[in-house]
Amino acid sequence: MARSSQLFPLVSVIIPVYNDCQRLLTCLRSLQRQSYPQHCYQIIVIDNNSQEDIAGIVANFANSIYVLETKRGAYAARNSGIAIAGGEIIAFTDADCIADTDWIGNGVAQLLRDPDCGLLAGKIKVFARRHRHPSMVELLEIASAFDQEHYLRQWHFSATANLFTRRQVLATVGIFDERLLSGGDLQWGQRVYACGYRQIYAENVVVWHPALYNFGQLYRKHRRVITGLYAMQTAPPTTVKQTLQKLFSDFRADWPTPEQINAKCRSQRGKNRSKLLLAMLILKAMRYWLRLGAGKK
Repeated sequence: MARSSQLFPLVSVIIPVYNDCQRLLTCLRSLQRQSYPQHCYQIIVIDNNSQEDIAGIVANFANSIYVLETKRGAYAARNSGIAIAGGEIIAFTDADCIADTDWIGNGVAQLLRDPDCGLLAGKIKVFARRHRHPSMVELLEIASAFDQEHYLRQWHFSATANLFTRRQVLATVGIFDERLLSGGDLQWGQRVYACGYRQIYAENVVVWHPALYNFGQLYRKHRRVITGLYAMQTAPPTTVKQTLQKLFSDFRADWPTPEQINAKCRSQRGKNRSKLLLAMLILKAMRYWLRLGAGKK
């Protein structure tokens, strides 16, 4: 039995959700199909004060726990999940993600191979609603959103859509900053890095994430991200304040240059490539406008 627990340590999967029943249902179904032994993981769904019946969805899944968190923000929700998690390993994903069958198993195996790893960033594959007919924004998202390997190499963090860590690391580094409505994953990853833990990107630890599909959604996302970056600058000092300031001053957006996008999209036909480059230019202008507005506040 002891050997079994070493091979298959208990994993707590933490999922914040707000009014997204249908995609949460798909997410939970993917987690029920994991190759990892089902009695060796628990799923903790934190309802961030939704108007939809999240509890009713969670009740259909035997190894899932429902938690209500009324404090606004996904980081407050994740912290509520951490507080009741029983696992030695903590995995984070989002309600709109779909986990590959070996997601938990591959994540655990990588952590067991590297006891000094404090943050494991898995691959996030972005998909369009209609695979053969992606919108302009979907093309942009597929080409450049959630580049976890780049996040880790450049800024030492992982998006919480696909992140594994250990209970011991959370005890040392602390939980997420609940004051932030965006950028908490960046700040937390930087704290892990500052504490000297190894950070690993794992190509075989995969979740699928739906692409944004119109410019309204894209605008709201980047307004949230940029507002979060400014909020980190005005928050009380942390042990990595200087690092965050440097990150902010160097920040140029998480979308790559036109040349990098072209390199990623060589398989796209001419029309789609033109749409992609136009979407990128619109995004650059949008982010410039948002940064100007945030800087005046």
